[in-house]
Amino acid sequence: MATPGSSPGVGATQSADAALPLGRPGRRTWSSWLGEYAGFAPALVLFGVFFLVPLGLIVCYSFWKTVDYNVVHHWTVDNYRYFFSVPTYVRTLWATVWVSVAATALTLVIAFPFAYWLARYVPKRYQKVLLILVILPFWTSYLLRVYSWLTIL
Repeated sequence: MATPGSSPGVGATQSADAALPLGRPGRRTWSSWLGEYAGFAPALVLFGVFFLVPLGLIVCYSFWKTVDYNVVHHWTVDNYRYFFSVPTYVRTLWATVWVSVAATALTLVIAFPFAYWLARYVPKRYQKVLLILVILPFWTSYLLRVYSWLTIL
């Protein structure tokens, strides 16, 4: 039986602090941090090359002019001025924002209680099966889902 001040895995005569490594836990050197997170470097490089660079190009193109279907590298906000002056574009923008906010809220309202119920109240032997049943529809192809919606609607 453990005595007060000792860890369950440590003998009763040894205090809990004796089982911990020495040194200040809050102080880490740069090399230890670099060694710990170096495995993320390839993913960060790929993320930068295949996501951030194209996104930056799209942002740059949005500020450049187009003359006779050729991009002129002249910085201007005319594209945004035109976009916000056409009512159809603005309506479409707000409809898109509204649908995305509603879908996010609905997903959170459904997913968090389900996850809480699954983690707290479902017996361990059924948790994996129910989780697989939730994830399984995402494994189907997009085309198959479209055709299934056609029959439903």
